Amino acid sequence: MTFLKAVKNQFNPRGHPDFVEGADGIATGVAGIGAVAYIVLPGAANDTLAFAVAWSLAGACAGFLLFNFPPAKIFLGDSGSTALGFGMAFLGLDFYRLRPAAGASIFLPLMVAGLPLLDAGLTVIRRLRNPLSLIHGDRRHFYDLLLARGWSPRRIALTCYGITARLSVIGWVGERKGPIEFFAAAVLSVGVLLIAALRLGALRQDSTERPPQ
Repeated sequence: MTFLKAVKNQFNPRGHPDFVEGADGIATGVAGIGAVAYIVLPGAANDTLAFAVAWSLAGACAGFLLFNFPPAKIFLGDSGSTALGFGMAFLGLDFYRLRPAAGASIFLPLMVAGLPLLDAGLTVIRRLRNPLSLIHGDRRHFYDLLLARGWSPRRIALTCYGITARLSVIGWVGERKGPIEFFAAAVLSVGVLLIAALRLGALRQDSTERPPQ
């Protein structure tokens, strides 16, 4: 789950080759909220291993966020962010293993990880069309663009938490209610996020960026 892999140095002038956690507290909070989304699913406690992983992930994120929330005193690093990504990937795959792949419920893991997946998708498209190597860092992630517009790291983190919580609730609606309610809410929410990202300039290349020679 490389979209949750943190950068080694968030102040690297070349930018971020990875996708989330270029600003304080984003990956930790997003992963923690995602873990809670799996905990509150009906019947989640029946899967002992996944339930334990979800609680462990939520607890670890909550404890770490005390020091990682802006202004951060400590940072994840590659090992920490990879562990968060692995935990989220496990919970998503375990969801598909135990539940029938039918109806809107199959989209729940995608909604829980909707924000980092959207940023990852736009990043890949941006680097391919410019053209740049997929591992060539840039400063066009959504948090970079918001920072450039004067948003504080704390405001960005709280916004990411709110978006992830909303998308998780929409996924829960699809799991519990039905496809009509889910698709209406999902299309509207993802569409708004996509339009906002495009208006921010998520697919544009920085004037200072050049493809590596």
